[in-house]
Amino acid sequence: SLHKKKLAKRHIPMFDRTSLQTNQLDVDGTKEDFGHDHLFDEFAQAVCNAGVVARKEVFETWASALYIHSSFLLGGNSSQTDDTKPVRRVADIAAGHGLLAWALLVLDDEVQSQRNGKNDKEGNFSFGNRHLTTFCLDVQMPQSAELIQTAMIKQWPHLESRFDYVEGRLEQLVPHHSCLLASVHACGILSDVLVATAAKHADPLAVFPCCHSRKRKVLESVASPYAKKEYHKI
Repeated sequence: SLHKKKLAKRHIPMFDRTSLQTNQLDVDGTKEDFGHDHLFDEFAQAVCNAGVVARKEVFETWASALYIHSSFLLGGNSSQTDDTKPVRRVADIAAGHGLLAWALLVLDDEVQSQRNGKNDKEGNFSFGNRHLTTFCLDVQMPQSAELIQTAMIKQWPHLESRFDYVEGRLEQLVPHHSCLLASVHACGILSDVLVATAAKHADPLAVFPCCHSRKRKVLESVASPYAKKEYHKI
């Protein structure tokens, strides 16, 4: 289908709304303002240059990143305690292309740049060196992730040092309690394992379950002891 087709360089004009501003008018005859979406356009154009990601995944990942960013990454005034300060480390679990990690980096970088510029002028608190860092975890880093990484670094070269990709299994992960565990493709029982991992280490969690199995034997092997009795209803 159209949504499953991979974005390629020929699709870049679809995400260039600055050119549309010249001719497109709003219903009241004024020019429509696309400024608030410029960051998504730049992000999508980088994905197009990589040529390895399905169209629907770009929109799904960006929507997920917006929610995670607003829920976990925003904040940062001097009166906050350690428990309420925004997350500065994200683990993208079952990362695949690594697209979620890059989306979060791009969003955070934009907000920090704006805040630091404003705070420098007003003399207020600044995040300073507390940049968001991300690492992707998957059993194998696919070639698509390498192509995405190359495209993103070309667009935002200063973000290279804030991104890492680690090959391994979720069961091997021992996260610090300040690290946000996030996943948009936690397929099957991986969602359950991820929830259990976050609970064990008291980590913040943002998971979007994907392709979950309905087989009771599969589910029970990783079920929470508080929920095992409920699995027969699934």
